[in-house]
Amino acid sequence: MHTSNVALAAFTVRDRATNSDLRHVWPHDPDCIADRLWDLQASLNDGRGVSCVRSLCSYLRRHDIDAAQAVADNESDKLRNYPTVVDVLKECGLWTEIDFRIGD
Repeated sequence: MHTSNVALAAFTVRDRATNSDLRHVWPHDPDCIADRLWDLQASLNDGRGVSCVRSLCSYLRRHDIDAAQAVADNESDKLRNYPTVVDVLKECGLWTEIDFRIGD
C-alpha cells in the first residue's frame, strides 16, 4: 500500500439547505494541481500564458480551495477555450459544467 505524507487541503462550504458550515477535505494535492496548471498555461497563447489560470494557481498554492473554485466558476467562459486546462480542472473537481441555454 502506498502512503503519502502530503497534507490534504481542508475547506469549508456553506450548506444552503441548512444554512450551516460543512467542513470538507479535498482529496488532491493543491500544490501538485497548481504546478500542472501552471505548466499548461505557460505553454498557451504563444508563451504568454493565461492570467485567470495563474490566479487559480495562486489560490491553490495557498490551499484556498474555495477561492480557486470561485475563480474557476467566474472565469469559466475564458477557461473553456483551453480544453487541456479544463481537463485538469475536471479531474480534480474544480470544473462545473454550466448550461448557458435559456428556456429549453
